[in-house]
Amino acid sequence: MPASTIYSTKEAQEEFVKMQKRIVSIFAVLFSPKRSIWQLVEVAWWVLQTIREIRKFPEPTYNNVNQYNSRVLIDIRDWVREHQAPDVGDNFYTHGRARVIDTMLNFVIMKYEFDGFMGRRLEKWLEKWFEYAQDGKWVFTHKNPETSWILNEEDKKEPTYMRQQALKKALHSKEYAKVLTLIE
Repeated sequence: MPASTIYSTKEAQEEFVKMQKRIVSIFAVLFSPKRSIWQLVEVAWWVLQTIREIRKFPEPTYNNVNQYNSRVLIDIRDWVREHQAPDVGDNFYTHGRARVIDTMLNFVIMKYEFDGFMGRRLEKWLEKWFEYAQDGKWVFTHKNPETSWILNEEDKKEPTYMRQQALKKALHSKEYAKVLTLIE
């Protein structure tokens, strides 16, 4: 049995069980064909409460996890952080998005670290995904997200990005003859 971590204490386990039940309830309401507007309001409240509760836990770091794959997941989370633009403004669609993504990634790492039941399922899911990718059944678009994503210099050299920038420039300068040739 691996050494215990801050996520495997009895108190943490009890909190995770409560959050997990709430998450299951959220999906049950969201996918119910007979849900009311009040149930959706309640779900929104549950989501906010769950995010707040997850954020109360110490963030997973190399120093507070034991499993090798938890550290790999931390590396992936950190890579996402490098590329995810910070939350700015009061736009409903972007405000808080980076925080929600970060919280979800931390929750996956925490769950993987202490919950073998969910951790093994995550591994099998990834294994199947990689199998599909290897067999060519999963088609990677190799496109970057269009909004709230920070590109490095290598990303900016990709043909798709360069075409998008040329399209924006043509639209901005009202060179409509060029626009049709630039649309995918």
